[in-house]
Amino acid sequence: MTVNLLPPIKLNLRAQAELKINLNTIAQNLALLRKKAQGLRLMAIVKANGYGTDSVRLSLELAKLGIDIFGVAFSSEAIFLRECGVTQDIFVIHADPKDAPSLLEYDLEVGLCQEALIDSLEKEAKKLKRKAKIHIHVNTGMNRLGCKSKEALIYAKRIARSEHLELEGLMTHFTSADDPKHDPFTYSQIRKIETLLFEMKEAGIEPKWCHGANSSAFLRFKAPCFNMARIGLALFGCYNTPDCKGVLPLKPALSLTSQVIDIHNCSLGESVSYNRDYFVKQEGEKIAVIPLGYHDGIGRNFSGKGFVLIRGYKAPLVGKICMDFMMADVTEIPNIQIGDPVLFFGEDEWGSLDVETFASFGDVIIHELFARLGPRIARHFY
Repeated sequence: MTVNLLPPIKLNLRAQAELKINLNTIAQNLALLRKKAQGLRLMAIVKANGYGTDSVRLSLELAKLGIDIFGVAFSSEAIFLRECGVTQDIFVIHADPKDAPSLLEYDLEVGLCQEALIDSLEKEAKKLKRKAKIHIHVNTGMNRLGCKSKEALIYAKRIARSEHLELEGLMTHFTSADDPKHDPFTYSQIRKIETLLFEMKEAGIEPKWCHGANSSAFLRFKAPCFNMARIGLALFGCYNTPDCKGVLPLKPALSLTSQVIDIHNCSLGESVSYNRDYFVKQEGEKIAVIPLGYHDGIGRNFSGKGFVLIRGYKAPLVGKICMDFMMADVTEIPNIQIGDPVLFFGEDEWGSLDVETFASFGDVIIHELFARLGPRIARHFY
């Protein structure tokens, strides 16, 4: 399968918004994570375009820092990375049985939860005289992907008998590792994996890798049965919940910025944006227009909630978020001008705003905020 990449069109245009990715900060975060890992292998999760950054550039930079395995959700994401020059191991969480030829052609590792995938992988591997690398995915309570422990043992024995299949790993996914009130359930998930590993060992089967922890689980739990962790959000210095903070002094690596493109001096009682649900509260109120909207990932759920920072001053969002634009009240900002910088999250020369705080304005998790950032936002690695 060939992925054709169109060459970028280079125009002398200023991006209406920019996502800045600080590579030095990512490197510092990775060093802290490695120190805590104490020898555990770290899989960098770069699915969903590298959490909205740029999966290829991010992977290539992480490879320079010694990351030797990347994780994605689907075969298409993995193939794209291969076509763009990523040579390290790539793990695919879910693949259709029809993907077997591509999985082998591109030397991809894959999560397994259905026998049909074993059948297709074994058939294709035999044809190509190769070995398919498989991670058995066990459902310990997520009920999303994965097989039952009883099925996992059956699959493991079948893989062990085959000349064309290799049991590369055993995996699961925690449901609530970021939430202390669900810790008893998380520990029950760990015990299920420990039991399965014991049963496999009794049958003479030992997977090379065992993994279940995402960033939150890695920060909050230590389970000897795991020798690899899947790290995503922590690379960017973000915490899914306050309960994950304090374990490591990770630093935020991403900043989203834009600029003011217009300012309206409004009269008392005038309305702003669609559906007229915001009315100007004072004569001469200044409303700034910012060229970022729900197509760019800042959804309508942010309408009239929270604020952005303009030269370090808070500018409350007002009116409905539009497809391409949003409005903010800048009345209290001295000497506000068109072209002034706008900070959504991260930092600039005037201050900082936690991404956790900004995400809370729209009642979204950080993963969702990052993953939705649209293609019109320029990505700047520095």
